[in-house]
Amino acid sequence: MQILFTMMKRNKVIPEYQPRGIAQTLQTSMVRLLVAILPLLPFPVLAQNNADFEVIVNSNGDEIIADDNLTLREAIAIVNGDLELNSLSTTESSQISGNLSERTKQISFNLPPNQTTITLSELLPEIRTPNVTLDGTTQQGYEGFEELNPGIPTPVVSLTRISPDNDENLLNPPIRGLTLVADNITVQGLRFYGFSAPPGGDTATVPAADIFISAPQAPRDEIRYDVPAHPRDGNSPPQNILIKFNILGLPPEDTQARQSAFGVYIFKGDDVSIINNIIANQKGSGIISSIRANNLVIGDNIIENNGLIGMPDGIHLEGQIANTRIQGNSIRNNGGSGIYIFKPEGAAIIDNNVLNNNGARYQRPAIYLSGSNHQVTQNRIANQPGAGVVVAGYPVPHRVSVTENQFLNVTGLTVDLNAQPETGRPDRYNGDGRNAIPDTVLSDDSRELVEGDRYRRGIANYGIMTPQFVSREFFRNATGEVTLFGMSEAGATIEIYGIVPDVDGDNQFPISTTEADDKGRFQIRLPDIQIVDIKRVSAIATHPDYGTSEPALNATIGDIPSISGEAN
Repeated sequence: MQILFTMMKRNKVIPEYQPRGIAQTLQTSMVRLLVAILPLLPFPVLAQNNADFEVIVNSNGDEIIADDNLTLREAIAIVNGDLELNSLSTTESSQISGNLSERTKQISFNLPPNQTTITLSELLPEIRTPNVTLDGTTQQGYEGFEELNPGIPTPVVSLTRISPDNDENLLNPPIRGLTLVADNITVQGLRFYGFSAPPGGDTATVPAADIFISAPQAPRDEIRYDVPAHPRDGNSPPQNILIKFNILGLPPEDTQARQSAFGVYIFKGDDVSIINNIIANQKGSGIISSIRANNLVIGDNIIENNGLIGMPDGIHLEGQIANTRIQGNSIRNNGGSGIYIFKPEGAAIIDNNVLNNNGARYQRPAIYLSGSNHQVTQNRIANQPGAGVVVAGYPVPHRVSVTENQFLNVTGLTVDLNAQPETGRPDRYNGDGRNAIPDTVLSDDSRELVEGDRYRRGIANYGIMTPQFVSREFFRNATGEVTLFGMSEAGATIEIYGIVPDVDGDNQFPISTTEADDKGRFQIRLPDIQIVDIKRVSAIATHPDYGTSEPALNATIGDIPSISGEAN
């Protein structure tokens, strides 16, 4: 099953990821089948070890001492080549197998029962050796999937830190759980929580996070100002990082701990895959990128209750994000937007996500996009105190496509294209409402065309013309069919949305599509079976050269009034 066993960027299966629709149904069935048969298997599926070199952590201590206990700190030092094997005790050496000089390495766990929480007193060494798997699924008691979170197992091994109140007494406070700076690293089956700096701590130059991904020795000017330094030897971003089956930010039940600052912080890293994790309860965003995160995949995660103190968004992406895919996630109850993409280089595909009740702290759209060529398709956006999708007005983006999405109880427009000259600070984040309809398609006056073009250039997606129905009311014929007529951008695809009242608000969903002709005219016949419960309709237009429009003003669908009585 691809989503469970072969999601490795190094094999190039991740860029396409898992298609939805029929494939999603098959995938869901396979997950349920796997859940059913796991108890019958003779060994944990995820705990297989094919590494050339393995070191087993058998102590939750945090020291480097030649004794009977092999700690996580010692294990990382061993795979990094910083701790000589001949300096280990006989008992520690017995926890090691294979040849360190071989290619693949694995850190496994065999902690004593009730001693499965590793509390760090200082920052762990960076994992700077490539081809390392840090595998919490090897711990006894790891039983794979639970019904509570199908597809996301519950880890046994936890990483946390001593209280940040003690940081003033530490030379190297543990404000990060893991720091990954090498290629081909997998982190799976672990829990992280409590990784943050103390109040007033230096998080601008030393970001705190459960998992931090960066090039080795990231210069401080890069971290503070997000300005790429000149290329240098040994400072290329790591590639092929896989983060899966972890819980980030949530302590075990009945455990009190400070919140972590961020979940996964990608300062610099290409081909990072964040799959099947729970990322919750972070002060700031659950997932954040800074300078570079090309070929990023964020798939099938639960991302909730983040950003209620710091950076408010569930997912916050900046910098280079070419070929990013955000798919199949449940993104809910975050402080700001569920997904926020700010002045990126490159584009993202955002599809088949469920975004619900975001904007718990700020009135924001569910999805905020700046930059061009993003694709937003087949998502469900519900209970949003702002707009559904906002396309920023500056830098003026083009060809942002928003199609086949469902909207339930969205306060603002389902799609809001910001106009640069009219966008003040509040609107910049939450949309500026309906734009005026440019008459560049309808006017024959050359001066008006020039002025209209200038107006359109200041609007996201080149101010693509919003569809306009020829009437605010349409009637069913004798067979229950209705035909809609309207105007829009010439050559655009017109997506018709049905609107049905729901207990929580209007439920808007796509029901059919048609094409506008070379004059911008469109018409579409809707059979009775499509509109049986629909009383209102709207429409959006998508043009390959411009992107998606704002939604049309609603039109009602009714029955032709009957004429009763006799004429005198």
